[in-house]
Amino acid sequence: MTINPLWFHYLPVATQKPARAGRSGGVGRGVARLTGGARRAGFAAFMVAAAVCGLTHWSALNARVISIHHRVNDAGWQSRNSLLPKRIRLSQLWPDMSLTQQSPIQSPRGWRPVYSADDWRAFRRRFGARQDNIIRQRLSARIQLAADMLAAAHQAKRPGYERLLALRAFALTFRYHVGSPLAQRALSLYLRHIHSGNLVQVAPVWTMANDLAFLRATPLASRRASALTAEAANVQLTMLLLNAGQVEDAARVVRHLVIHETRAVRADHPLISAMGTARVLVSQTRAMMNFLAGEYKNMGSDPQSAMNVYLYTRFIRPVPDVRAWLENRWRNNKIGRLSRALLNCKNNIHAQFVAGRYLAAAADPLPPGILRDRVFFAALVHYRAFMNSTETRWDRIDRTLAKIAIQHLIEQGARPNPVIMPLKNINAPGSTHLPESHVGILPSKQK
Repeated sequence: MTINPLWFHYLPVATQKPARAGRSGGVGRGVARLTGGARRAGFAAFMVAAAVCGLTHWSALNARVISIHHRVNDAGWQSRNSLLPKRIRLSQLWPDMSLTQQSPIQSPRGWRPVYSADDWRAFRRRFGARQDNIIRQRLSARIQLAADMLAAAHQAKRPGYERLLALRAFALTFRYHVGSPLAQRALSLYLRHIHSGNLVQVAPVWTMANDLAFLRATPLASRRASALTAEAANVQLTMLLLNAGQVEDAARVVRHLVIHETRAVRADHPLISAMGTARVLVSQTRAMMNFLAGEYKNMGSDPQSAMNVYLYTRFIRPVPDVRAWLENRWRNNKIGRLSRALLNCKNNIHAQFVAGRYLAAAADPLPPGILRDRVFFAALVHYRAFMNSTETRWDRIDRTLAKIAIQHLIEQGARPNPVIMPLKNINAPGSTHLPESHVGILPSKQK
């Protein structure tokens, strides 16, 4: 709606001054004007109407921004970085929240889908006809269909089929106040049957919790609990995207953390800490990849650039082709000596000390950030393996040097790759319990 300020010149005549008469005694040609008070009242009404329209349009824009059913342009910063994998389409991660879903979700290639083709066919056989006609029926029919789906999910024996039924029951009920309890049950059911390390299965949790926390149809207490679940799912999805090498998509997802940063979320100190860590890791990863993009161009001629790229492919994200090329190209340089020392660590405990020394020397020239910390931590692991072996108990000189090196590495910031899994112990939207520690050893990828 567009407001024209000239509209306020045509207010009821009672609020206007009489037109001034002309010389002929008739009404003059001058336009009737408002009194000072009427003009101030009209201006105030205009500002109020403009503010209302602005807030209305801003709310619609905000809803469009925070809605995770958005399209993403695949051609961008990540596609120009040769050390990162091909960018996935974020639109493939979000579930279909329409009333009548006509086709299954297309998961990114290489990732375990939310449900299989057999699960989709079983759903269509049992509920397809009722779902297709649900638009022309009343709300009570939608609630009944969602309740039947949840009942069937409790009797199902396949996790994928249960997840599909939970998603469809949620899509039918989350928009309505009377359907909110069923939507919360659907989210609880879905959470019990996901793998917390699979980003394809974690992404729908964010969709459902975000919708419950955003809509007024959800009761206030449930909105607060859903906000906690939405923020936890956002953090975990961000970390899983980083682990998969989807740095640009992780940067897009982590920006939505501010949407539900309510008082209840701020009171949950482990979750707030995890949110801050996720933001920092995304920022540092982007800086690291920008640095390595320049090093990648010079790795064929500059030994130091080649070493930096080699350390990334060895300790951050495996890139077998690049790593093999660097080991062959610089086999008589520091890269070759480091590669041979790491290979000998499996059979020779003294090679652990040599590998730790090589890694500490290689990490010194790196700029502060993730790559430097991870290489320092790898050196720390090798030094500790040397110290913990009973075969080296008489190597007093090397053990003393290893102790000094360990202390130096800890002071320099040697730390492992953190894994933040706030959804691990959340089984219901009403659960506010989060694990006390979100940092651990990097789990294996679930694809």
